[in-house]
Amino acid sequence: MPNIKPISDLRNYNEVLRDISAGEPVFLTKNGRGLERIIRYLYEILFIRMPQLFAFYKLRTNHTSHE
Repeated sequence: MPNIKPISDLRNYNEVLRDISAGEPVFLTKNGRGLERIIRYLYEILFIRMPQLFAFYKLRTNHTSHE
């Protein structure tokens, strides 16, 4: 699950660091307005880009296999 934080939380930088792990993305929003954009981004990755990548991989592996 991505970390979504309002930018005002950076005032308490040490608390933000305790809530996240190394290598995890943190999405900062301004008054919650960025939240819709983040949700749209995640939707695009899950339902548009990933199926396209899987289809490409499947096409590629079927094309190069020697049965």
